[in-house]
Amino acid sequence: MSTTTTDQPLWFAGVCDSLYRKVALWRDNYERGDVSRTRQMLNAEAQVVNVPVQRAMKIPWHPREVDHLVRILKATAAQVSLVEDMEKVRAGLRHAPAAAGGLRIATMVFWRADVLEILRCLDKAKGAKNEIEEFVRSKAGKTGLFQV
Repeated sequence: MSTTTTDQPLWFAGVCDSLYRKVALWRDNYERGDVSRTRQMLNAEAQVVNVPVQRAMKIPWHPREVDHLVRILKATAAQVSLVEDMEKVRAGLRHAPAAAGGLRIATMVFWRADVLEILRCLDKAKGAKNEIEEFVRSKAGKTGLFQV
């Protein structure tokens, strides 16, 4: 088992780019996924209703994409449970239904926060900077227009 060191690149054009697009589409379409888990809440009329809190989505993965995703999650210090979950997806991909081009369709049942964390790790591996965090850091310690 090889470990990723700092001199090895994390991002490979092509496979990682398609991986990024799939995870971004997963994030954007998360609310359209099948309801996997619900929670009871009170609505405005004080009635108990089931509200979806976790969704499942079918995503066609290429095995190389999932291999790179696991490697990137390990290298970017993602949550250990998230890495373990993606390793389970990688192991189960062999038994997933096949699609054209060597793709395997996996049902991804993850929390929305986990999908966002995966995308953050991919951004980190790609070298992209979060513009909002950079703006906040640049303004830290400076007096603003309305500060006295």
